[in-house]
Amino acid sequence: MKQKLNNSIKVKILVIPMIVMFVIIAVIASVSIAASRNKILSQMKSDGINMGNQVSKDMGKNNMAVDTLNESIDERIRTLAGFVIANKSNLNNDYLKALAKQFNVDEINVADASGKVTYSNLESSFLTPFTSKDASYAVLKGEKQELMENIRKSTDSNDYYKYGAVKDPIGGMVQVGIIANKVQKLTDSLKTQVLIDDMVKDKSIKYALYVNKDLKVEADSDKNEIGTTLKDSATKTAIEKRATYCSQYRYKNINVYDIMVPVYKNGEFIGSVDIGMSMENVGTAIRNTIVIIVLVSIVMFLLFALILIKMSRGIVIPLNDLVNVSKRIADGELNNDINVNGKDEIGLLASSFRDMVGNLKNTISTIKSGTLNVNTMSSELNSNSDDVKNAASEVAKAIQDVAKGATEQSNDLMNISDIVSNFEKELDDMSERLSKVNKSSSFTEAKAKDGNDKINILLKSINEVNSLFEVVINKIESLSYSVSKVGEITGVIDDISEQTNLLALNAAIEASRAGEAGKGFSVVAEEVRDLAEQSKDSTEKINELIRNITGETKNVIETSNNVKVAFVNQSDIAKNTMKSFEDMLSAIKDISTLINHTYSSVGTIMKSKDTISSKVESLTAVSEETSASSEEISASSEELYASSENVASFVQNLNKVAAELDESVSKFKL
Repeated sequence: MKQKLNNSIKVKILVIPMIVMFVIIAVIASVSIAASRNKILSQMKSDGINMGNQVSKDMGKNNMAVDTLNESIDERIRTLAGFVIANKSNLNNDYLKALAKQFNVDEINVADASGKVTYSNLESSFLTPFTSKDASYAVLKGEKQELMENIRKSTDSNDYYKYGAVKDPIGGMVQVGIIANKVQKLTDSLKTQVLIDDMVKDKSIKYALYVNKDLKVEADSDKNEIGTTLKDSATKTAIEKRATYCSQYRYKNINVYDIMVPVYKNGEFIGSVDIGMSMENVGTAIRNTIVIIVLVSIVMFLLFALILIKMSRGIVIPLNDLVNVSKRIADGELNNDINVNGKDEIGLLASSFRDMVGNLKNTISTIKSGTLNVNTMSSELNSNSDDVKNAASEVAKAIQDVAKGATEQSNDLMNISDIVSNFEKELDDMSERLSKVNKSSSFTEAKAKDGNDKINILLKSINEVNSLFEVVINKIESLSYSVSKVGEITGVIDDISEQTNLLALNAAIEASRAGEAGKGFSVVAEEVRDLAEQSKDSTEKINELIRNITGETKNVIETSNNVKVAFVNQSDIAKNTMKSFEDMLSAIKDISTLINHTYSSVGTIMKSKDTISSKVESLTAVSEETSASSEEISASSEELYASSENVASFVQNLNKVAAELDESVSKFKL
């Protein structure tokens, strides 16, 4: 038993927590390793993307710088050629030499329409013809207005030149050549291939290349791949989506992290930069992280195991002592000492054991003394049981007489309760009818108030409409006055038209006297007379309209006056109706007051009825309870008589139990 208990405690306190701790440490280590690996890869991806973005920006800036430089040179050639064409009348070889020196150019050739150089600052170019093999021949033939060639190396020296040709509007062209060694050197330093070569100098970069939007490799750390077309799905995806693309794969037996970043020039997509970063450092960092995490986990597990072993010893040894003491107590030895001390749960358990043993000793002592008292009391109980038996017989007889009287009283109270119930029903009906009358009077009063309010609103509306009609009548009278003024104005217009007609007639007479010279004036006079006739006709129509408006206005004024009288009559009727509603409301209020008084009296009667009914019911219930209690007491007295006979039997059994209890307690050693 001891060995089994120790094993159980050790398993619960030592082995299980160590297993749980091992699992927790393993999980934490695994999560930490995974998080570290993801963090390192994420940092590598971020660094790679930043590097790719920087290269992409540098390429864009380099391309823009080269284009800007070429455009500057082109503009310089274009300006000088235009100056030469504008000053063609002053051209000779010496003049071109002076221009070349002044503008710091190396060659100026002026060719006629046939292509022969007629003027040049170089004697070797003088009278030399341009042929179809020359790039500027298209300008000479008029196919292009100008042509700016790319920088090219001279066939006679190691110098680089940039040539441009501009067409002369009257035939021929002007060609300007500038030595561009410095420009070519700068262009070479800004080429994409130079950037790619500089990148792979870093040992962590295994390869780098630039792919244009047609999937063609324009620059590569592996020179053999330049000019090839890539067909892999990753490159196609990155080019088609014009987005950053990342992946991992094996390159020459080395794990690399491949990053493709889009390149833009003046906001236009021109290709992508592909960078392959070695993951050897990442693998080394991950392995070092794993080793550190595993070592830390092992140290933590060992420390935890040592702490658990020490804790288990402090728990198991005191528990073994308590188990041994409990066995001796089970055998009846209550005189044992418990030597386990402490302030933890084990110490509290030992203290409770000591208290339990002390209490057990006191209990056994109490039981022994109680057994003696039980024997004494059982003897006295046996003699008292006979007295109880006689008294119970006499009580039963008296209770039967009381029960009979209580039953008769209960029947009388039941009859009174029925009478009160009928009276209650009549009062309820009366109260309900009064309630309906009160509701009807309240409803009638509300409707009368509503009608009174609406009549008041109607009266206000009639007064407002009456006021508005007065305003309308005033406006119509004002309109009539304005119309009369318009009539006076049309009379004036009519007079003017008649005078104009006379003037036009006199003008026509004078024009006829003037003969051919007054013919035009005669036409004007005729037109003036026609306008005068039209004005007269219009004036007559206006007068007719004014007469009609005046008549209609008078009718409207008369009708408005009639309506005003009608409104006054309606206002009087509404006032009388409103007075009738007020009288009705006064009568309804008087009726409502009388109904409320009657309803209050009925309520008082109802409360008194309820009190009477409650008292009768209480008396009935008390009577019924008294009768029932009498019968129960009678039955109980009979049971008491029977029980007293059983008590004597129980006393004998009690003496026997007390003897057995005394024998059992004597086994304990105090």
